[in-house]
Amino acid sequence: MKYMTQEDWSLAARSWVGENLQKHTQHIPVFESEGLVVKINKRKAGGHGVLSRTNLFDEELAKITDTVRLDYGKGVDGMLYCLYTIEENEPVPIYVGIARAIGHTGKLSVLFMNSRKKPRFDDYDGYHIGDLSTQIVPGYTKMKACKKVWADHMFSNAPSLNPKLCKEVYFWGKAWSTSDMSVVSNLGHTPLFLEESLLVHAFRTAYPNRLLNR
Repeated sequence: MKYMTQEDWSLAARSWVGENLQKHTQHIPVFESEGLVVKINKRKAGGHGVLSRTNLFDEELAKITDTVRLDYGKGVDGMLYCLYTIEENEPVPIYVGIARAIGHTGKLSVLFMNSRKKPRFDDYDGYHIGDLSTQIVPGYTKMKACKKVWADHMFSNAPSLNPKLCKEVYFWGKAWSTSDMSVVSNLGHTPLFLEESLLVHAFRTAYPNRLLNR
């Protein structure tokens, strides 16, 4: 494979965005909002609130979870996902992540065993929505520092009981299988952990200062 220039990486990234994000028949918003103001759900009486996901998002996570559960020993590595915004009618990736199907025990990961079917995006500690809520919703004594960059990038007025998004945030995800091809087309299929790294590099090249991966 020939050496890839910065232009090659940028072209690969934009081709991937065109094929996977631009062609969506329906963009899936992450947060339940009205006028970009995100609804806050109460976990329990007297408890701190959490940012509310859309039903479409939850349904998509459940579909991916079901696919991984069914096929994780038959060519499916786990979930590949991307968060993005839309600028001038073009999707712009802001985060890339994975959830591997096989856990530390060598069996199906607990991320996909939970009956709530929200791998990486549940309301609790260690999940994106739960951790981000500590930065956005007032009252948390332990704010997850790892999500401050998300809060600063996504919201205009955090912390607030009426948190407002700067732009709508959308979700794309899929169960990554042996039939899926890499963003670097000459590589063919790549393992999930490698594809994440390749996408991060490609997106950082094509969309400077946008990606929230650290």
